[in-house]
Amino acid sequence: MLIGTLQTKTFMDLEIHAILNIKLITMKTSIKLLLNALVILVTVISCGPPEQYEKGMSYYNIQKYDSAMYYFGRGDAILTERKRIKKLTLLARRKEYEREILSQSFENQNKINSFKSARNSN
Repeated sequence: MLIGTLQTKTFMDLEIHAILNIKLITMKTSIKLLLNALVILVTVISCGPPEQYEKGMSYYNIQKYDSAMYYFGRGDAILTERKRIKKLTLLARRKEYEREILSQSFENQNKINSFKSARNSN
């Protein structure tokens, strides 16, 4: 019904709206359930049979154990090697810094000499 420019809703309109809203909610729920089932299906298919999964897990655990065994008992040797590398790195950085300072001082000395010679020639 229209009264002026306002539209009033009847009880029947509200009931239809509620029914449509409930249908929409159930449709959303069923879509979510279908998507979850699809995700589970894809996960199961990508993992393969359980035997293959167990084989992969055992290989992963063994390889992880083997890589850890590489470091077992070598703690002191690894630390001394790290100290040696750190010492060499610091020496190389210090040499590079000294070279840079020396080259800057030569550039400054050349600028001073060129300035003096330009001043003496005038």
